[in-house]
Amino acid sequence: VFIFLFSLTTINSKGQLSSKSVNISWQELYLYHEFGKKWDAGILFNTYVSFDHGLFNWFVQGNAGYNILPWFKLEALYRQEYYKISRDSSKWTYEMRPMLRISSSFKLNKFSFRQRNRVEVRLFELFKTRYRFRSDVRIKYSSGITSFDLSPYVTEEVFLGKGGYNRNRLYLGITGKNGRFSPILYMLMQSTNLKSQWFSQWILGAALDIKI
Repeated sequence: VFIFLFSLTTINSKGQLSSKSVNISWQELYLYHEFGKKWDAGILFNTYVSFDHGLFNWFVQGNAGYNILPWFKLEALYRQEYYKISRDSSKWTYEMRPMLRISSSFKLNKFSFRQRNRVEVRLFELFKTRYRFRSDVRIKYSSGITSFDLSPYVTEEVFLGKGGYNRNRLYLGITGKNGRFSPILYMLMQSTNLKSQWFSQWILGAALDIKI
């Protein structure tokens, strides 16, 4: 996988080839606690960094979840997000985002499958309120390699907003778990529909989940 991190080729909606290098990284820290087998809550800290312009986006997100069934979960989430008006600007603005998410999951031998659906209400400081629906599917293979049980996974997420289908994310990564710590490293291709033309960018991500 990592052979291709910094030199990848995509085809846009008109069939034209364009080379895209990795120039954005995401960093995440997620702290969570489980209250028995039914309830859990957590807080997520996230930063977006451009290799050309530095930090241009960050947010804090809280969530509370309830396991209706062992394989079916309902969550309420809230995100407070700040981002630059443009990446080379010194001015920041904010967004408030309440969300509702439904998840289901199951295992088959060493494979685990997860499907999530999320509804978002996006309340901007500078723009009109927007609504968005997101849906993702993840397939993970538990390899049992090392004490961290390193597990490769692939995830695809689609976004539906005003105008219909307007964004797609494809993740390829590896995750592990040792006690309370779960590190994650992934490569992400994000494709966005801008004025009827699809633009793709590559993002390198790293995350750490800690159970408290």
